[in-house]
Amino acid sequence: MRDERPNFLKARMIYFKWMVGVFSLLFFHSGSAVALDSISVRIDAAGRVAGESIFLKDIAMISAPAALKDKVGDIRLGRAPQPGKEKKISGRRIMAIIKAAGVLPADAAVSVPDTVCIEGAYQRLQEALLRKTYDGFLSNALKGTQFEVRRFKVRGANRFPLGKLALTIAPCGKQALMGNVSLSATVRVNGKKCGKLTLLGWVDRFARAVCAARAVAHHAILTEADLTVKSVNLSEYPPGVLVDIAEAAGQLAKVSIRPGTPIRSAMLEVPPLVQKGNRVKILAGSGKLKVTTMGIAKSSGGMGEQVRVENPTSNKIIIGRVSGESTVDVLF
Repeated sequence: MRDERPNFLKARMIYFKWMVGVFSLLFFHSGSAVALDSISVRIDAAGRVAGESIFLKDIAMISAPAALKDKVGDIRLGRAPQPGKEKKISGRRIMAIIKAAGVLPADAAVSVPDTVCIEGAYQRLQEALLRKTYDGFLSNALKGTQFEVRRFKVRGANRFPLGKLALTIAPCGKQALMGNVSLSATVRVNGKKCGKLTLLGWVDRFARAVCAARAVAHHAILTEADLTVKSVNLSEYPPGVLVDIAEAAGQLAKVSIRPGTPIRSAMLEVPPLVQKGNRVKILAGSGKLKVTTMGIAKSSGGMGEQVRVENPTSNKIIIGRVSGESTVDVLF
């Protein structure tokens, strides 16, 4: 009898290979289906983006092999909104853009809401930092001067792109840097100018100033005894406060001055050399020939000013120019 085992074994091997082939075919086919089914894009109803463009990867969860995921993620949906602003894109438009890109399989799962609201990512400058910058500018500009800042506030859209911030500070126009002081803060992000803020505050500046030591009457001539020097808040007074007693002593008070009041240049004037009602010397003539007579001043005036004088001899009013103390030159 012939041994049938070799043929039997051969048949078993053929059957085994056939089964392996069928199993492999089923496995890989199933694997391809799994891989295809795993490619999905799910877009949220809201998103936040930084930069100048909106990419799909900024607002979507993408499930796909790495190479395909990168291509899908880099699909551009449009220009990004400004920092802190919002932009709405319809789901229909997003689907159209994705299909036009042609990188997704036709039966990939894509989930898109009716509308997607996208906000531009931004950062704010903290008020504490801005206040420190404001104080630092004043300290540098007012070296050696005592000052205090109060009622500080910031004006402007304090929303800037993400990145490295830098500030440039400058005064808003010509200012005395006391009282209401406004500074312009130019903001740069990564070296690019992105906007401005206005820093506002009330600045109290303290300095020694000439003040009235006692009450001074209107039209009184100030003496050193009428004056003293003390520290005052210059921000509470108009410009022109004097700092040297010599600037005020011997001057005429144009107004009444209360004790302790800082003396300003606008309060004073040079005393007139000719006082109304006083006797004055009248000089008339030209060259070496001059005639001198006495008269009565009908108005007051300082050096070089015109005054009216009555000639008692003729009882006429003449016009002259003050040329010295109680002296008037007649004008021809």
